[in-house]
Amino acid sequence: MAEPSAEGDGTMLVIAILLTLSALATVIALIVAYPLFRIIVLACGSWSESVQEATAKLG
Repeated sequence: MAEPSAEGDGTMLVIAILLTLSALATVIALIVAYPLFRIIVLACGSWSESVQEATAKLG
C-alpha cells in the first residue's frame, strides 16, 4: 500500500469537510424550505379557491 503524501491528506481533509458542510447545508435548507413550501402551497390553494369563487359569481 502506497504511503499518502501530506498534500494528499490535506486534500482528503478539505474534501471531507466540504462534503460534510454541503450535507449539513442540504439538511438545513430542507428544514427551512419545508414549512415555507407548505405555506406557499396553502396560500396558492386558498388563492385559487377564491379565484374560482369569484369567477363562479361572475359567471
